[in-house]
Amino acid sequence: LSPGGGGDPLKPGETIRDTESGLDLEELVSQYVHGKVN
Repeated sequence: LSPGGGGDPLKPGETIRDTESGLDLEELVSQYVHGKVN
């Protein structure tokens, strides 16, 4: 979850539908080590 968006807390039974993938720190480190960072 990221800051911002709606300020209303979820009510019982409600779900979050619109999400984004998390930051893959292991993948970023691997790219850095192998010189593939953009």
